[in-house]
Amino acid sequence: MAETSITQCLEAGFSALKEKNYPQAITFLEQVIQAPNAQAEPALPECIKAQMGLVTAYAQVGNPEKAIDLAHSLVRQENPKVQQWAERQLVELESSSASKSSQLVNSTIQAQDSQKTGFVPLDEAPVLPESRRRIPLPTQDNQEELPSRPSQPTPPSASEISENLSIIDAEQGRLPTPSMEATLPPISAQEPKTQWHLEDREEAPHQERATKWSALPPRSQLPLTLAQMSVPIALIVIPLVLFIAKYVLDVLRVSFATRILRWSQTLPSWEFPAWWILPSLVICYFASPWFLDWVLRQFHGLQPFSTGTLAQYSPESHRLLQRSCQQQKIPIPTLGILPIAVPVVMSYGFSAKNARIVVSQGCLDRLEDAEIATLYAAELGHIVHKTFVPLSWVTTVIQIPYLVYWQAANLGDGLLRWADTVTRQKAWLGGLIRIPAYGLGVISTLAYSLFWVFRWAGLKLSRDRSAYSDRIACNLTGNPNSLARALVKLAVGTAEVFSQEGTVDPVLEGFELLQPLSYRSTLFLGSALQYLSPTQLLAWETSHPLRGWLSLNQPSAFLADRLIALMTYAQTWHLQPDLTIADPLQSRSTTTHTRASGNRPASLFKVAAPLWCALGGYLLAVLAWGLGWLAFQMGQYRLTWLGSDYGLFMGLPLLGFGLGTIWRFNQFFPEIPLSLLRSGQPVQRDQTENESLRELAEFLQNSSLDPLQPHRIKLEGQLLGRRGISNWLGQDLWLQTALGVLRLHYMSQLGPIGNWLRYQHRPSNQIGQSVTVVGWLRRGATPWLDMELLRSPIGRNYGSHPVWSTVIAILAIAAGLYLLL
Repeated sequence: MAETSITQCLEAGFSALKEKNYPQAITFLEQVIQAPNAQAEPALPECIKAQMGLVTAYAQVGNPEKAIDLAHSLVRQENPKVQQWAERQLVELESSSASKSSQLVNSTIQAQDSQKTGFVPLDEAPVLPESRRRIPLPTQDNQEELPSRPSQPTPPSASEISENLSIIDAEQGRLPTPSMEATLPPISAQEPKTQWHLEDREEAPHQERATKWSALPPRSQLPLTLAQMSVPIALIVIPLVLFIAKYVLDVLRVSFATRILRWSQTLPSWEFPAWWILPSLVICYFASPWFLDWVLRQFHGLQPFSTGTLAQYSPESHRLLQRSCQQQKIPIPTLGILPIAVPVVMSYGFSAKNARIVVSQGCLDRLEDAEIATLYAAELGHIVHKTFVPLSWVTTVIQIPYLVYWQAANLGDGLLRWADTVTRQKAWLGGLIRIPAYGLGVISTLAYSLFWVFRWAGLKLSRDRSAYSDRIACNLTGNPNSLARALVKLAVGTAEVFSQEGTVDPVLEGFELLQPLSYRSTLFLGSALQYLSPTQLLAWETSHPLRGWLSLNQPSAFLADRLIALMTYAQTWHLQPDLTIADPLQSRSTTTHTRASGNRPASLFKVAAPLWCALGGYLLAVLAWGLGWLAFQMGQYRLTWLGSDYGLFMGLPLLGFGLGTIWRFNQFFPEIPLSLLRSGQPVQRDQTENESLRELAEFLQNSSLDPLQPHRIKLEGQLLGRRGISNWLGQDLWLQTALGVLRLHYMSQLGPIGNWLRYQHRPSNQIGQSVTVVGWLRRGATPWLDMELLRSPIGRNYGSHPVWSTVIAILAIAAGLYLLL
């Protein structure tokens, strides 16, 4: 029996005890102690708990012999508290058994006397019917000492059982058994429940929630309002920027054709296609709930999820939805469930009347009652603040290109498999079939590019709204510790499912803006938290001076910031926090802190030098245009050409981008030693691997690094990610190391187009194999590794990040100069 099944039977057994259904309780608890893995030494905590419950159940059904036998076995346990409890039960059970024996002897004597005299004595007290008799039960919620009954075996004290169960959990380094309030076991529990990894102490108990608390003061709504306003603006600006980029390319194409090739070409019209873009955005806004319902139902198996079924997993969530929606005077959101193992929770819609809250089966299986309730409370926070409306809009917009990317890739993969089969008989026919497959690859690549660009419209709101929803969740539940545990379990659970399946579920990427955590950061943190110190691992998120700028491409706030805020709420309500993340700035010297703060502008400029220089070029073009206009007003017509040459607005930014890329090149790509590129002998490889893991651990726990401080490293592990056309760009490459999962960036020797032209040795064809990777390890909001070499049993792939960085810089400079001249 799996550990999850043991837990289910244990919960069901205690639920039956609570309902005074002793035969059913015995059935479930006997399954626990009869499980093969329950006979291990030392005994599992679940087995000890089941034996303690069976002592009570056997005593209540009139089978004191079995209860005494189990109590004798509990006396032999190493836990002193369990021994003391069992000894007390033995005394009470044996005395009760002796009392019953004496009563039986007396009744026999009385029966004999009555036969002689005809007189039947009355009982001292009438026996109450079973329905009215109050029988104490061993529960973990009741903390009061229960009185004993001299006429029947005394059940174990509830407070003693609760105390001893907690001690068992603490000594075994496990979490206490979840509340028996959830009387029904999960429908399917294929994954074990995640343990709490962020606590450095040996014990990690579930701290008590607040019973009476005052609401936390509300945050200023101005930042959230500005973030919401940025969404419609971005949805209009992004198509405009794409149109401008296309126009620049048209200008370069026409200029090259007319000046160099002497062809007759006309420049396309400068007219932004607002006539169809704006109506399309409006349609996406109002169709968002039904369109997203269709996507989730058609491609991800979305199913209805009633509040009654929710109550089986989390009674508190059921009560929370009923109470909170009534207080806010809004209807209960439509609930849905995704039958996938990865933990997912999100809400969408364009108003509270058509709001949806969707969770996955993996989320329900991994989280406890109170933790599920805090996540539902957080989603209600999104609905109350109406932040789910703009993000549902953006998600609807990006789902269109994402579905094209996904389905075109699947269709292209099918054609390629067909071509491989046909090629064995007719090579020419296989070549013909590959032509549309490569065409679908191009369509898939362009669609993914559009998806990646448009997702920027919702990044800021998705990051900012978590602070508001976390606060509302705490106000509704009074349980910040459970919300913190839920967030960590989401991260760890996502990483575990990814390691098992070897690929990112499309729900995580396509609906990333709606989820509480970004899958990119959770894959790294969720896997590394199991091996490295949480405090040091999260130190970068709490202390790095550039963390705000380096997180601009992230759809969720830093996990460390959210955990620190939640623990602050716990302290506000006089609760003991489940974890403590020390602020690394407090342990640094004043000199180090001053140096870090002083270098902040320079570091920020170097990290984004191409973008800053491009912006500087644009500002210079604006200045030149203003100077030309001023010269015209003053009658200096020799400089008026500056106000009429629109090539400045395209040429100067390109020139600045190229110069900025070259300026940071040496620091961005330091030379890799040849010793890292060589394979070496087996003994040397083992030594190198150990050194690399030690260097990786030190790198990940260093809170002062940024992308301009790369570490040249060789790592071994398993290559994970999507297979086939969906990963021809290398956008989903991950390395599973002994210390967690790392994101890989790959650029082929033929550049971006070569990532999908080279069919035989593409990295996506090596997914699932053991590989050796050499490259530059960088630290940002999530760490990543720019690959220079990928070695696998199939062959070698050489990256060309430095070469193509130089090529792109030179092309940008050349194009800029060409437009200026």
